[in-house]
Amino acid sequence: MGDILDGKFVVKIVDGQYVNDDAVDAVIGYIGREGNNHNIGGTGFWPINMCGAMDCFKKVQQAYDVTQGRHLWHIIISPDSTWFFKENDLIIISDRICNYFSSEYQVFFGIHSDERYLHIHLAINSVNYRNGKRLKFIDIEELRAFVKKQLEQYAIEKYFKEKEKE
Repeated sequence: MGDILDGKFVVKIVDGQYVNDDAVDAVIGYIGREGNNHNIGGTGFWPINMCGAMDCFKKVQQAYDVTQGRHLWHIIISPDSTWFFKENDLIIISDRICNYFSSEYQVFFGIHSDERYLHIHLAINSVNYRNGKRLKFIDIEELRAFVKKQLEQYAIEKYFKEKEKE
């Protein structure tokens, strides 16, 4: 069977080392910027809002005394507009994508709809909340395969739900 998505999505690790003391606040603030608060979520922190994410990311880093170096990873995921995903669809997909990291790392996401197309931003704490080890590398091909699977599964589920309504 051929690819359902046929490569029509982008997974990009944003350039940057994110070593500045304000990196967590800056990236999470950008991802969940004002006017976008209803399209945010994540895992590994409470409350599920920007301040909760900022505070908990930093507390994990401080608890393990890993406060120097890369503070987080910033990833953008852009499904092609031909798949007709809406903001609510991307929230569900983002929750699923969080599972790639959430057994070990805190993840904050935001859906941006203020551009020409909908896309997902992820911030991943670079410090493992279970053991304090730093996330030094993200296998982009492995992540891309995981994202593809989540997009395909969601597209199939959405298709059959819409067929049931007919």
